[in-house]
Amino acid sequence: MGGGSRRPDKSLRLGLLETMRLAWADEDIRQRLGFMLKIFALFAAGIHIPVPIPGMDPTVLADLLHSNQALNLLNSLGGGAFKKVSIFALGMGPYITSSIIMMILTQTTPSWKQEMKEGGEYARKQQNKRTRKLTLFLCLIQGGALAQTLLTQLKIPSSTWLIIMIMLIWATGAFFVLWMGEQISEKGIGNGMSLMIFAGIAISFPNIVTMINASLVNGSLVWWQLIFIVSMLLGTVWLIVFFSTAQRRIPIQHMKRNYGTKSMGGQTSYLPISVNMANVMPIIFAISLVYFPSQIAALFPPGPAHDTLMTIASFFAPNFRDARATSAPSSMLDSSSDSPMCGSP
Repeated sequence: MGGGSRRPDKSLRLGLLETMRLAWADEDIRQRLGFMLKIFALFAAGIHIPVPIPGMDPTVLADLLHSNQALNLLNSLGGGAFKKVSIFALGMGPYITSSIIMMILTQTTPSWKQEMKEGGEYARKQQNKRTRKLTLFLCLIQGGALAQTLLTQLKIPSSTWLIIMIMLIWATGAFFVLWMGEQISEKGIGNGMSLMIFAGIAISFPNIVTMINASLVNGSLVWWQLIFIVSMLLGTVWLIVFFSTAQRRIPIQHMKRNYGTKSMGGQTSYLPISVNMANVMPIIFAISLVYFPSQIAALFPPGPAHDTLMTIASFFAPNFRDARATSAPSSMLDSSSDSPMCGSP
């Protein structure tokens, strides 16, 4: 997408396999890729380290994740860490939320905005310090709320010391994941925070494949539906990549200057402006707003406030699978009532 026939600067000029082959042939890039894979392996191993909670029932926890979409999303982004009550259960969630809040505060606070414009590296370090402090605060708040919700829903006797222990372990695990992301940014390739989120999603792939296979076996999913879902997934990924690399190229005509008998300049260049300036921020905001009512509802015991928030949550994120399952018996009952065998003698 541009103002000329030349391809945008951000577009790929080589195929994927050729790019990977050339990258692996470079010794420095190969070492960085190896370091990144080691961090991924460390993260995958940490997911299987559970927090010691007495009386934990994995079956009840699986039912809780099935009914609570916010917790299920947190579990999916963390590679199944929450389902295992892992030390990495919070994942990158608090840091992402903290970064969004600090980004908004920086744009709305004149002194911080001026500092970021003129402060250079010092201002960036100060911003990172504020982001980490807010991340720690959110880790404690979110960890304590999730621990209280988990113990209440699973009917495990809770105490203040148990909640504090779970909260501190989860906060430590979240900062360790943050540290691993920073190490990838420094010694690996690309943005470490984004790659850690990708690692959590990639670890969930085997579980997703298992669920799809079980759905095919029990008949709840047929082949043409699977093909349609995979086609939609590939099409969505293609569109995301296309708009992420798309540019609007603004032509710039340079002034022509004459030096004696020679004419210099007069060339045309382009100012590339990304079409998708906001990147993934709108998606993150949308997901946060959609699942916000269910997260708040989990903090309330069963009652009017809890039911009202869950009604709002189901409106924003309806669970059609459960609705179909609950509506099936009623439709069968209606059809059976019309049968002559069910009539009065």
